[in-house]
Amino acid sequence: MPPFRIEGLRVTFHAKVRPRAPRDRLHIDSTGRIRIDLRAAPADGEANEALVRFLAKGLRLSQDAIDIAWGLNARQKLVRITGYPPPLVTDRLMALSLAK
Repeated sequence: MPPFRIEGLRVTFHAKVRPRAPRDRLHIDSTGRIRIDLRAAPADGEANEALVRFLAKGLRLSQDAIDIAWGLNARQKLVRITGYPPPLVTDRLMALSLAK
């Protein structure tokens, strides 16, 4: 089962971000760990901005709904998505992880 935590209208999950990847993508492995590959460099907050843009576009949500709650200077991050029905968010996260 994917490691999404649902609290009211908030979906929270931990993700390991890999900057300078060949392409942007979200991957959920067989143990339920989330890895997000980003083309952006990890300098000057570029990877954090790219993470928010990638999730907003892939999930078809507003960038304001996505918050990096922990790990702004680390590869391991805690991401919070608020303001949308959790089943919608989790379904779209799963679909995004299956996209090639």
